[in-house]
Amino acid sequence: MSLAPNDVHQNQIQFALERGIPAYLGVLGTKRLPYPSRSFELAHCSRCRIDWLQRDGILLLELDRLLRPGGYFAYSSPEAYAQDEEDLKIWREMSALVERICNLGVSMEACISLYSDHDHREKGSGLAPWPARLTTPPPRLADFGYSNEMFEKDMELWRHRVENYWNLLSPKIESNTLRNVMDMKANMGSFAAALKDKDVWVMNVVPEDGPNTLKLIYDRGLIGSIHNWCEAYSTYPRTYDLLHAWLVFSDLEKKELVAVSDSSSDSDQDGDNVVLIIQKKIWLTSDSLRDSE
Repeated sequence: MSLAPNDVHQNQIQFALERGIPAYLGVLGTKRLPYPSRSFELAHCSRCRIDWLQRDGILLLELDRLLRPGGYFAYSSPEAYAQDEEDLKIWREMSALVERICNLGVSMEACISLYSDHDHREKGSGLAPWPARLTTPPPRLADFGYSNEMFEKDMELWRHRVENYWNLLSPKIESNTLRNVMDMKANMGSFAAALKDKDVWVMNVVPEDGPNTLKLIYDRGLIGSIHNWCEAYSTYPRTYDLLHAWLVFSDLEKKELVAVSDSSSDSDQDGDNVVLIIQKKIWLTSDSLRDSE
C-alpha cells in the first residue's frame, strides 16, 4: 500500500494509481492511520523527512502498531543527510527510541500495542505463507465469532458471484482495461480473493458503521481501509476502473440517507439478488467534439 501525504505531494497518488499500484491519501499526524494493528510486514519511508521524534516519538509507536511481529521498517534518505550532524543526532535518537519498543480514528497514545492471547501462544501471527494465506481461515476470525465453516461458505459464495460478474462484464469491456478495483463493502475480503487469478488489485473498504473486519482482510494478504460512505473517499479523482457496491446503497437507504430506484433492464439475477452494472460515459473534450464534426 502506497501512502501519499495529503499535502503538496498528493499528486503522487495519481502516479501510483495510474500505474495500477494500490495507493491512498493519508496524514501521519495526530490520528491513527486507518489500518488495523499488525497489518504490514514491511514499512518503507523513502527520502524520509518525517519528524519521527516529535511528541516523544509517538509516530514511531504508531509504526510499531502497524507492523506484524518480526516486521521491518526501512528508512532511507539522501546520502547528503548522513554528513549532517543534526541529522545524525536525529538518527541516533530514533535508534534509541526504536529499541524501547492501541483503535482507528482516535488520537495517538504513547503506548505499546498488546498482542492477543493467540499471538502469545503462536509466538507470532500464526498466518499461513502466501499465497495459501489468501484462502486459509485467518487466526483472528474468532474475534468476530466467525467459524472456519462460515469463512469457507463466504469464499464459495463470492467465487460464484464473481464468476457471474465476469460473465456479465466480458461482452461489455475490452481486454486489459480493468486494473484498479474497489470493493465498497468488503466484509472478509472474499470478493477480492475470488479475483486472485485476474490481473487486477482490489481496495477493500470496510464501512465504519459495520463490523471492523479490516484485520481479517490484512491477515489474508489483502489491503484496504475503513471509510464512512457519507463522505468523500480519500483518493485522486477518476482512478478506479470498477466499483463493487454490494449492499452499500441498500444500507444507506435503510438509514434514509439515499433513495434507491428500481434497477433497469440492464441487470441480471443472482439468486434472490439483482446485479446492476453501470458504465460511466467517457468525458468528451472540446477538441474531440470538433474532430467528430
